[in-house]
Formats: sequence, structure tokens, C-alpha cells
Amino acid sequence: ALIYTHYYGPLFRVAQNLFLVGMWWKKTGVIRIGWRRWFILQGIIFVSFLPWIHIMLGKTVEIQTSGLHYTTPSVWDIPGTLKTYAAENVYLGVVMIVLGGLSLLTMKQQPLVTDLRQSERKDNPTGKEMVFSSGQKIWFLGLWLMTPILLPFVISQVSTPIFAHRYTIAASFGFYILAAKGILNLRKNYLIYLILVILVTVYFWRIYGYYTEPTREQWREAVQRIEENAQSGDYVLVNPNFCYYIYQYYSRREDLVYTGLSSKGPQMDEKQHQELDKLIQESDRIWFVIPKKQESKKQIVEILDKNYQRKNHWEY
Repeated sequence: ALIYTHYYGPLFRVAQNLFLVGMWWKKTGVIRIGWRRWFILQGIIFVSFLPWIHIMLGKTVEIQTSGLHYTTPSVWDIPGTLKTYAAENVYLGVVMIVLGGLSLLTMKQQPLVTDLRQSERKDNPTGKEMVFSSGQKIWFLGLWLMTPILLPFVISQVSTPIFAHRYTIAASFGFYILAAKGILNLRKNYLIYLILVILVTVYFWRIYGYYTEPTREQWREAVQRIEENAQSGDYVLVNPNFCYYIYQYYSRREDLVYTGLSSKGPQMDEKQHQELDKLIQESDRIWFVIPKKQESKKQIVEILDKNYQRKNHWEY
């Protein structure tokens, strides 16, 4: 079901297969389903995914041809993703990364051998059940966490950027479990209780703020304000350009000209400067829409201020 409900769903299937390949490479016993059975299982999954493939490919082609895509991520987006899992708190993120890292380090001290034990379950006709070692569990969690983060990151460096923090959300379970394992590895009870108190306090505070204060950009209100005041033929510049899809979702007017700048990185490059110069020559009025955290915001505003008289400014 994950491959239907999640953009990065197929990547978790990759993580699972990497785990099996690792078990085969380490020759750890019963993880030997055989190549024939493996191909059959993958074939069943592929056939199940067929009804969605044409939609996914269509969206991919649309993004690549339109130029409306994410900016190329930097290496700091990798720890930034883990910080997102840690309630957007840098200090808590560092603590959880250290705890998760300690769990991964202990994998070397754990056997990577799968055990077969007598099963007491009545629905098990073989009478045996597979029991994974602690090392295997940690290895699997590490793959579950990093595969959906690293693969989109690498793809975004060599092709159309597809990396986005929110699409990796299913990987956060691996992060939390690894951090929990790291807490259990601590030998001092007072350290365990102290970290638990910090975790509960920070997450409770974030949850309280989430439900009592606006935590996301108010796109609905922003689009409504523009469409109430814009004149027919006005240009609406949405940057970065992948945010155009968000704007379009709430937009109702068809007499405005929507455009965006190509997104190659957080700072403006020569191509973006040329696109903006051309836009300035074509339009008399521009509505500029940009997320608060966009790094190129200051550069674009300075250029627009030199060529236009600013009438209004709103933040949502």
C-alpha cells in the first residue's frame, strides 16, 4: 500500500531489497529465499503497481518539461531532514542523531545471524519462526532511514531535483526507533530519564504550538488577497517555481499571467537573472509570491524594487 500512498514508497521497497542482499552477502543463514522466489515476489509487486505507473510517469514528464521542480539540495539538507524529525529543534536533533549513531555502531558488536525457533503460533504450518538478531534489526532500520533520504539526494544532484523533506516522513520511524535503541544502550538510569523528559517536553511544546498557532504558510489567504486586488493581465511571479502548483491549487482567476523562475539552487544564477529581466520588460504590474525561507528572496526583491514602485507587502 505504501507505493500507492507515498511518493517515496518504491524507495522503501529498495531498502528492503538492500537488506536481503546484505543478508545474502553476509551468508547469514535462512535469508535465502532463492532468486526464483525473489523475482516472483518483485513481479507481483510490480504488477500491483502497474495501474499507478502511467500516472507517476506522466507527472514526472510534466515536471521535467515544465521546469517546475525543487531546487538542488545541498549536503546540509541531509542532517536538516533529521532535524525536521526532531521537532525542528537543532539541539534535540543532534542528541537524537548521536543516539541513533550509537545504535548503528553497536551493530558491529551484534551477530548478524538469523535464528529459527520453534513457533507456538497455531497459524504457522511449518512449526518454525524466523527470529532476527539485534544486529540485523539495527541494519534494517539504518537502511529504512537512509535509503529514502540518500537516493533522492543523489538523483537530485545528477537529474531533475526530487528531494523534499516531507516526502521522507515514513523514514522517520527508523530514526525514532534507532534513537530509542540508543537510549536503552545508556547504562545510567538518570541519563535515560533525563533524555526522556527532554524529548517529551520538546515534542509536547511543538505539538501545542502546532495546534494553537499558524505553523505553515497561509497560501489560501495569500492567493485570495492577490486575486481580490489584481487587475486583468497582471503577472504573478511565484518563486521557487515548484510552488506554482500550490498557488494553482487555490487560484480561481484565469485572466492573470502566472510565471516562475527556473530553480537550480538557493541563490539566483545568470539564467534566473535573464528570466527576471525579460519578465520586467513584458509586464507593468507584478505580484511576487515567495516562501519566507527562500534564500533568493532578498535578491529578487532588490531587483524588483529597482524597476517597480512597491505598492503593498503582506506576509502570511
